[in-house]
Amino acid sequence: MSIATPSIIHSGRPPGPKGTLLGGNVRQFRAALLNFLLETAREYGPLASFRIGPRRVFLASGPDLIEQVLVTDAKHYIKHFGARAFKPVLGNGLVTSEGAFWHRQRKLIQPAFLKIRVQSYAQIMAELTDQMLDSWSPGKSVQIDYEFEALTSKIALKTLFDLEDPGDRQRFSGSVEARIRANERAASPDFQTPALGANAGESALAGGSG
Repeated sequence: MSIATPSIIHSGRPPGPKGTLLGGNVRQFRAALLNFLLETAREYGPLASFRIGPRRVFLASGPDLIEQVLVTDAKHYIKHFGARAFKPVLGNGLVTSEGAFWHRQRKLIQPAFLKIRVQSYAQIMAELTDQMLDSWSPGKSVQIDYEFEALTSKIALKTLFDLEDPGDRQRFSGSVEARIRANERAASPDFQTPALGANAGESALAGGSG
C-alpha cells in the first residue's frame, strides 16, 4: 500500500486534523492508531501535524522527509519523551540513549545485524512463523497484534539470546510488560504516546507504508 503525497509543503505549521481544546486528537490516536496516522498522511500530505494533549506532533510520511529525520539530520533530533520515559525499563540502551554514547552502543551491537548473521536467522524466523500459522485454523478468531507480538518476541529471544523455552519467554515478556505498564502509570495517566521525537514540547513521527 502506498500513500499519494503532494509535492508542495506550505510554510508555517503543517496542516492536520482538528481536535478538542484540551485533548487534541488523543481519542482518535488511541482508538485506531494506525488508521489515524494513515488517514492523516493521506489527507494532509507528506508533513502533517496534530496535537496529543499539550504536545504538538509532526507526522513525516514522505520518503525524503523520513530519510531526513532518521538519517541525514538524525543528530538534530532527540528521542520522543515516551521513549525516554522507558529508561527505568530498558536502561540506557539503544532505544533510550543519545549522541556519542548511542554511537558506541550501536557499533557494539552491529555484528549481530550484519548481512551474513541476519541471513542465518532466516530459517529460525520461518520455522517460528510456520508454527504460529499452524496454530490457526479456518474460522478461528485470533488477536493479530498479540500473535505477531508473541512471534516477534520468540524470534528475538531465540536468535539473539538462544532462549526458546516457553517459560523463559513468558517470564521475560511478563516482567517487561509489567514494568512498562507501571512506568506508564507513573509517568502519565492521561497521555501515553509512544513515538519518535524532536523537541521537549514537540514530537516528530517518521513513517511510511510500502
